[in-house]
Amino acid sequence: MVKIRRQLVLQNLAMVFPARREKEIRQLARQVYRNQAENLLDMLRLSSMKTSEDASKLLTIDATEFLAKTTHVKKGAVLVSA
Repeated sequence: MVKIRRQLVLQNLAMVFPARREKEIRQLARQVYRNQAENLLDMLRLSSMKTSEDASKLLTIDATEFLAKTTHVKKGAVLVSA
């Protein structure tokens, strides 16, 4: 965890999840930072994508299962693409 924000992150998670034990809050905090690191790496990779072929090497998008679930419960879905 980034030391400068460690206490703030732990406090925020403790407020959001008051029933969780301190150990669980620390585990959640680690996961938050791990996810942020993955997001940063993804952002760096995005800059290397120039063509749709480049994107297809990094991305797999299959909305079939998601759409099947929304149809089953008779609710709509919004798909956004750029």
